[in-house]
Amino acid sequence: MKIGGIRLCPKMWAPTSLTLGSVYLMMLLNLGTAMKKNVLIVISIIVGCLLILLTFQHFRPQLIWRTISNQYINRFSNKLGYRISAHAFASHSENLTPDMSYKTISDSLVFQADEDFNGEPGKGESPLPYPPIEVYCVVAHSSMDQTEFFLIAMHTDGQNSAWVVHDLRVNGKMFRTLIERIGCDITSW
Repeated sequence: MKIGGIRLCPKMWAPTSLTLGSVYLMMLLNLGTAMKKNVLIVISIIVGCLLILLTFQHFRPQLIWRTISNQYINRFSNKLGYRISAHAFASHSENLTPDMSYKTISDSLVFQADEDFNGEPGKGESPLPYPPIEVYCVVAHSSMDQTEFFLIAMHTDGQNSAWVVHDLRVNGKMFRTLIERIGCDITSW
């Protein structure tokens, strides 16, 4: 039997002989120089696209929580100039419970929140599902040396999901206790 110019005997198909990948590699080595270059270019493009997609997926959640944080900060920062000064990913988001939040803010049309980002009552109809699947702890400081502590959490019921701000209205010591409970690493703060 001949495959791609390589003569194979029937015994080579046994599990202890050449694998299918080895056969393809041998076929590639028998290709002409121009064809080898084309195959390598195609493989390089595929690998490059996969790396770009994996990188984008890694940074996408960070972009979303930062966008939501800035949207929340813009509600009250016009006069005080708040900016994010520290943040951390919560490793135990399952420990976030409804009683930890003073108020919830979201533009979700599915889940109930206390307010939307315009300060209007929330428009969702379903109760906010707990625990959230992802939580970021955020600290924002103003130019007048005021501090805001809040959480950005991804809530889902399996079919619908929404990013929700949890306004904490707590002081620094209570915030540290709360974020330690949900697993935010605050050693660098």
